[in-house]
Amino acid sequence: MKTNELRTRFLTFFKAKDHKIVSSASLVPEDDPTLLFTSAGMAQFKENFLGIKKDLKRAASCQKCLRTGDLENVGRTPAHQTFFEMLGNFSFGDYFKEEAICWAWEFLTQELKISEKKLHVSVYKDDLEAFTIWQKKIGLPVSKISRMGEKSNFWPSNAPDDGPDGPCGPCSEIFYDWGEKFGCGKAACGVDCGCGRFIEVWNLVFTQYDRQGKGNLKPLPRKNIDTGMGLERLASVMQGVRTNFETDLFVLIIAEIERYLGPKAKNHFGLRTIADHIRAAVFLIGDGVLPSNEGRGYVERMLIRRASRLARQAGSKDFFLHRLVPTVIGVMREPYPDLGSRELLMKEVIQSEEDRFARTLDEGTRILDQETARLKQKKETIFPGNVAFRLFDTFGFPIELTVEYLHEKGVKVDMNEFNDRLEEQRRVSRSGSQMGGTVFAETFAQKIRTLNLNSKFLGYETHQASGKILAIIENAVVLDQSPFYGEAGGQIGDTGYLRKEGVEYRVYDTKKVDEAIVHFVTPLKGELKAGDEVSGMIDSARRNSIMRNHTATHLLQAALRQVLGKSVEQSGSLVAEDRLRFDFTHVGKVPQEALEKAEEIVNDEILKNIPLEVHLLPQEEAKRRGAICFFGEKYGDVVRVVEIPRFSQEFCGGTHCRATGDIGFLQIISESAVASGVRRIEAVTGEKAYRRAKENEITLRQLAVLLKTSPDNVAESLQRLLQKVRQVERLQQNCNKEAAGDFVEAWIQGAETIGTVSLMVRPVEGADPGMLRSLWDRIKVKFKRGIAVLWSVKEGKLSLVMGVTHDLVKEGWDASQLIQPVAEWVGGSGGGKKDLAQAGGKKPERVEKAMAALKEEINQLKKI
Repeated sequence: MKTNELRTRFLTFFKAKDHKIVSSASLVPEDDPTLLFTSAGMAQFKENFLGIKKDLKRAASCQKCLRTGDLENVGRTPAHQTFFEMLGNFSFGDYFKEEAICWAWEFLTQELKISEKKLHVSVYKDDLEAFTIWQKKIGLPVSKISRMGEKSNFWPSNAPDDGPDGPCGPCSEIFYDWGEKFGCGKAACGVDCGCGRFIEVWNLVFTQYDRQGKGNLKPLPRKNIDTGMGLERLASVMQGVRTNFETDLFVLIIAEIERYLGPKAKNHFGLRTIADHIRAAVFLIGDGVLPSNEGRGYVERMLIRRASRLARQAGSKDFFLHRLVPTVIGVMREPYPDLGSRELLMKEVIQSEEDRFARTLDEGTRILDQETARLKQKKETIFPGNVAFRLFDTFGFPIELTVEYLHEKGVKVDMNEFNDRLEEQRRVSRSGSQMGGTVFAETFAQKIRTLNLNSKFLGYETHQASGKILAIIENAVVLDQSPFYGEAGGQIGDTGYLRKEGVEYRVYDTKKVDEAIVHFVTPLKGELKAGDEVSGMIDSARRNSIMRNHTATHLLQAALRQVLGKSVEQSGSLVAEDRLRFDFTHVGKVPQEALEKAEEIVNDEILKNIPLEVHLLPQEEAKRRGAICFFGEKYGDVVRVVEIPRFSQEFCGGTHCRATGDIGFLQIISESAVASGVRRIEAVTGEKAYRRAKENEITLRQLAVLLKTSPDNVAESLQRLLQKVRQVERLQQNCNKEAAGDFVEAWIQGAETIGTVSLMVRPVEGADPGMLRSLWDRIKVKFKRGIAVLWSVKEGKLSLVMGVTHDLVKEGWDASQLIQPVAEWVGGSGGGKKDLAQAGGKKPERVEKAMAALKEEINQLKKI
């Protein structure tokens, strides 16, 4: 049975049992900062389990999941994966153990026709109720029901003794028996044996307790059911193959990998790992995660680079992961049709990441081999954590890859030292850019949700309306209806006033919590209480500015898609009163001419003064019409579509101009990188754009006066002036070179001796990198067995050149490697050749520490 049919049969089965079929949530958890990724089917139903949301009694889903806890086992065992799909059925205070057990058995034995002889179960040792249902209701012999402890049959594992406090309960697992010939042959072989004969297919969790301290389990008033069945594992059973990697979800992908690697790689475990990691990368990008050095992006970068290294290890000379994207999409297109629209983006992002890694892989591997050779000579097996950190920080080597590579050579990384360096870097980073915390998402929102409040938004039609106060919580007021827009979809919340006779409150922000519009207020006079009728009036001038920027954002996205291609998709936005900020997917810097073209297209549409149209449509119909949405976002069955006829259609709940002409005009003020594969454009509209244009005009006239020319000829006059300046600078440099020659002999004499190596460190005031390189050319003529570091500081920025004499290069010394820890210390990066390298940095005050690190490096290397 094909996997697509399995998925459909499961959902159809539970739909017939009155379950609401809920589509998969994003791999990026919504409003849950406690989770890095969605790792289980129940994640999107967390608030239903907690009783905060009460919109569902029964649900079933096929959930995209990602886990990286057992990364080293992926590809080496039959069932370990990072990305997988989890089938699950859920009850929130409705049915309980008997229905959950009976339906699971019915689905496996009657719907899928799995032989009852092949199935065994386990229950928690003290769960007599579940044991009895399996024995009496299902009719399983006692020999097929294993009673097990809280480590394997309680959720969370060991919860009664180890915690955490909160909802928990016993579980019952269903196992498939591959048969005696696949087992260990021992008489005691059972479902708890690790030989591989029995594989867990389905886990039924009975959430019935509230843990309140060790061993103290209080019955929950609302008992829940949470089940999970790995789709890939079920497919392996139904398709009669021993591993998930032999199912129809993987065979085409692995065959394509074999095509690139050749027949010699056929049995290499890396094929399975690469197939798993490329699936994960595709789905992560599909849900808006892009490679970076932090959080989710770091995990994605690590998976892509791990797969790239395994491909190289298996014999590949080229990086080909991006070429696997169409195959992955082809296999997964039926359940996830949206993947196809992002194929170009996925290929570009993965190829960009492969290119980045290619530039550092050989160099990083060389450092690893060089350092392990040194350890081997000293008969040591602990790899220095500071070197591992340098590989991580400078070369982009995920620490997991370093650990894995060295493990193959019998060497361990000093993780304590690595973590110390990592924490130091984070501490410095935090001190430079402290983030203000917010409790809104984690605590205040939950308070609102428990009240189950609903507000009607009137702000599409009016800026002023009356409403009744449903609740006042701390400094927040919730009305039954309101003209105030609650922050959502990148658009900031409205400000204004709530008034009644003798009472006035200033609304300084508005947010949306589910269906409740929450007004954050400061009392100006009098006092409001629940039940009061108030008049709400938004700041209309501010709202109008926001609307101009929001409509302009839609125009900008459509224009960028025209200029740069359909791979441009929104990755984030800010629609404020003073500017708009649009983050979008694109690999590489956007050329200036492309920005100018996009700006021109937007302003052409503004001049046309096109009236906007708003439609409420079923989601599928909106997509058929070509409306685009923010990927990773979850939308309802009916969506609001804002259309600029013949130009743009977007899913959007925000407020907009009546017509494009209301924007005035748009001016792009900056374009920059946000992360790998994500660019950011900031722009202004209306009065802000006019003021900026006026200021630029004034500046241009002032420059014309200074250059004694007309505004039209400023660029030409400035070019001539710069040519003269460069001529003067060259003359000055030549003079400086002549003067510097007199000091070279003294500098050589003053070099510090470290073993048989001479180290010269000299600051050169006012010198640029070109002059520093010229000085090295003079020094190396007379310098023997020497390393020279020449540096200067201009406008707070450090320039540094390191030279290694020819005799030391012959012995294996390498300036491009020696300069790395130096660059790291001074807050920059560096590179070059074996005899000459260059670096820059933003922290010249740390030069002394950098030189100390260099001396330590020389001390280590001279012992090899």
